[in-house]
Amino acid sequence: MHFKLLSDKDLKAMDALLDSYGGAKEISKKIDSMRDYETRKRIAGEKGYGEMLEKAEEYAKNFAKVEDFVAKNGITVTKQG
Repeated sequence: MHFKLLSDKDLKAMDALLDSYGGAKEISKKIDSMRDYETRKRIAGEKGYGEMLEKAEEYAKNFAKVEDFVAKNGITVTKQG
């Protein structure tokens, strides 16, 4: 490499991270699994945020929907998008 962008300490830390998770593919799998809402919700519940998430989901059910507003007010568009 022409330019040294990372220090030796950074490279060692990255290698340790890769080794601890079993490689880049395993890290990608872990990231993908954490993007799933149900997984995140379960983990948050284990950390004590379950009740707060339940309340937030109930509040979100009452938010105004754009589609309902458009239909109620007779808004039309000439171009979808």
